[in-house]
Amino acid sequence: MSRFTTTASFECPKCFKAARVTIDVSEVDWCVEPRSDAPSEGHTEFNCNECGAFFYAHIHNSPAGFTVSLDEHPDVEISADDARYNSEEVEEVSWLNHDFPKDSFHEFRDSQKDMKEVLSRYDSDIRCLQNSTKVINRMVFSGAISAMEAYLSSTVISLVTEEPDSMERLLKKDRQLSSEKVTLHEVFRDHCLVEDRVKNYLSRVLYHNLGRVEEIYRICFEVEVFPSEGLKERLHRAIELRHDIVHRNGKDSEGKDQDYSTELVLRTMEDVDELITHIQTAVFGSATSHPAGG
Repeated sequence: MSRFTTTASFECPKCFKAARVTIDVSEVDWCVEPRSDAPSEGHTEFNCNECGAFFYAHIHNSPAGFTVSLDEHPDVEISADDARYNSEEVEEVSWLNHDFPKDSFHEFRDSQKDMKEVLSRYDSDIRCLQNSTKVINRMVFSGAISAMEAYLSSTVISLVTEEPDSMERLLKKDRQLSSEKVTLHEVFRDHCLVEDRVKNYLSRVLYHNLGRVEEIYRICFEVEVFPSEGLKERLHRAIELRHDIVHRNGKDSEGKDQDYSTELVLRTMEDVDELITHIQTAVFGSATSHPAGG
């Protein structure tokens, strides 16, 4: 994961809207020209924040200048801010581990129930929580997105390591994993080498990057993550709102307060529940609990 990021602006070649995304940036290449023996260096991937379309891009960060170009759409003009230190790196990765709940769907449903109870309780006790509506709504909203990420992460990691077919598809079709190289000696010394590398790789995926999630689930389980385009668009917007909660206390990039009404929070929770129920049914055949290893 890169220690630097930039904000790139461009017209999405898929939806033709003005997109603005944050992407990882490698440190300055003091050789100025990209090294021909390292074709993967300076590559990244991201999603259009408007339609969720997934793109591979090449980044060249040198003393002579900074450029970003889409691999499959080289004519698209991209403007990017100067690279800045990625303070989110520790925040996003430090909590990751390989210990997952035995039943991810059950844990997700429990969290949904608890958060809905919070909304119903504070709404009826004005004396105790007067003027706290905005704060509590933001907390529940953020918690709903976190519960979604937890389910998406634990489900894919636990299942891929249990199902050889899913593991094989991921190793074959995922761009980064398919380019991994190991020696016979490494395999001989560590029979769990492949599984451990896949676990580590999947643990570092940012599961609020729904375009990336969509690609991984399609590869591993041959399912479509989103039951409708409308749900996909609403959840992409919810991710942006959660980002504003985490980094700007609910304000937009211009410093204006945004609406986190109880109605919006409940509607977003319903959207998250619809997504997870759809995935649970698509992967397991029914929207019921499936303990890990069961």
